Amino acid sequence: MSNPSAQVPHQPETWTSSVISIAHNGGYVSIGTTINCEEGSEAYDVDDVLVGTFRDEDGASDALCDRWEAKNGGGPTNLEADENTGATSDINTRTVAVTFFPDKRAQSQRRIDLTLPQLADQIRRKTGPSKEKLPWLKLMVFGEKRSDRNCLRTNANAEGLTGIEVEYDKGEIAFDTAIAAMRTAKLSALAYTSPSYVPTTKERWRILLPLSTNCEPEEREKFVARVNGLFKGKLAPESFNLSLAYLYGSVNGNPAHRAEVIDGDFIDLRTDLDQDAIGKSASPRPKPGAGKHITSADIADAFKHRDPGKGLGEGITFDQPVIDFELVKAECAWLRTVHETHGAGELEPLWKMVANVCVFLPNGDKLIHELSNGDARYTREETEGQSIAGPTSQQLRLAAM
Repeated sequence: MSNPSAQVPHQPETWTSSVISIAHNGGYVSIGTTINCEEGSEAYDVDDVLVGTFRDEDGASDALCDRWEAKNGGGPTNLEADENTGATSDINTRTVAVTFFPDKRAQSQRRIDLTLPQLADQIRRKTGPSKEKLPWLKLMVFGEKRSDRNCLRTNANAEGLTGIEVEYDKGEIAFDTAIAAMRTAKLSALAYTSPSYVPTTKERWRILLPLSTNCEPEEREKFVARVNGLFKGKLAPESFNLSLAYLYGSVNGNPAHRAEVIDGDFIDLRTDLDQDAIGKSASPRPKPGAGKHITSADIADAFKHRDPGKGLGEGITFDQPVIDFELVKAECAWLRTVHETHGAGELEPLWKMVANVCVFLPNGDKLIHELSNGDARYTREETEGQSIAGPTSQQLRLAAM
């Protein structure tokens, strides 16, 4: 694996650490910790003794394996038998390539081969003071082609698929129900809860499903559709986005945070699930005047009673209740992500869409700053120049007409 620091002049403000585990005696055991810093990657054994500083995390991990084997007289054991069927299971030895990003901007990356139990251990252990401080993961191999914003996590830079991720955020399907669905389908998976998960209150979770072999990125949508079919099409539509990565870990050591491993078949081998697969759904927009041809004369007739000297919004009142931003955020994964990251790295056209949304929300003049101040280009003056402020929500709506 190439050293990201050799290609990225600006190092992340916070160093990242990983717990390294190996398969042993039918289970897995932690052998130490690696910490990525400006000098490279430091390796510490289980006694917190510095083993050395290495070029990258692969070198640090290898050094920890050598240290552990020297102390314990051997390396990881082989396959174990499934206690229910007697069949051989490789859940503790079969690895999947996981790409980690320090934040949403994804200006550096590191790729590690981990078993699902090892990855689950990292997800359980990782915590931060807020979601913005947590890292991201993706079951995909990315190259070194960067976007105009120096981002490595793009569709154009996707080189190989090692697994898929799916997300659920509507709160109707419990995490335990999702785990049961994976076990019933007999799929190899790692299910984990969102950083601020609250049982029965904030039922939001993700599922990672490894592949039997690396596949072309274009095949991802087919595999996601298979899992979506198991949940009757209720997975978040964002699950189908090719290069979308996901936060992992908990906020402030959330005691309810969970990560569970399920043994089973690889999703790419389960062609039997295609018959009930459900692809990305998109509700068609209603067509004005459907079933009737609208002519220019019809339009002129509809407006003939209007005074041309007055605005179209004059006299219109809005009696509907104001929509709370939390309700909007719960149904829109994109706005939720923008709020969590404070708009870091958003494209200019998308940021202007955020400003348009704020026009229709209470306290939009304040909310627009929360959705923008995480980006390096943010200035209070330019943001306030988007004309969000207004005395009442009704007047804001009229101003947008």
